[in-house]
Amino acid sequence: MADKQNKLIIALDVPTSDEALRLVDQLRGLAGMFKIGSRLFTAAGPALVKSIVALGEKIFLDLKFHDIPNTVAAAGVEAARLGVTMFNIHAGGGTEMMRRTAGAVAEVAAGTAAAGAGFGSAGTYHCFIPPCRAHGLFVGGPE
Repeated sequence: MADKQNKLIIALDVPTSDEALRLVDQLRGLAGMFKIGSRLFTAAGPALVKSIVALGEKIFLDLKFHDIPNTVAAAGVEAARLGVTMFNIHAGGGTEMMRRTAGAVAEVAAGTAAAGAGFGSAGTYHCFIPPCRAHGLFVGGPE
């Protein structure tokens, strides 16, 4: 059962942080992580991500970053610093954008892990796009 729970992601598709935190409280232990999308992130911001991570829960930040390579790489680094377990970027931004993001997140993850602070409790940081794997761009740590 635990293996199935780890594969389940519960979407927090609600408009407020209060509603999201209530759901997290009610559903803790039933899933491997919780998803925060554009609507909730825009309404509640990074503080909500930090609150849920502080509870020991994993976050999939579903913002589909897409911009010039340096901007997406910087956004990816900030997402990782928030403690998210996984985030995604839009493959339409191209290989260079994906490569720079994967490299920047890996660099910061290695430095932070050595310092023992800042990233998700599982030590996992993903550039979550299937083509990333095909091009050697998958960034991940041990589960």
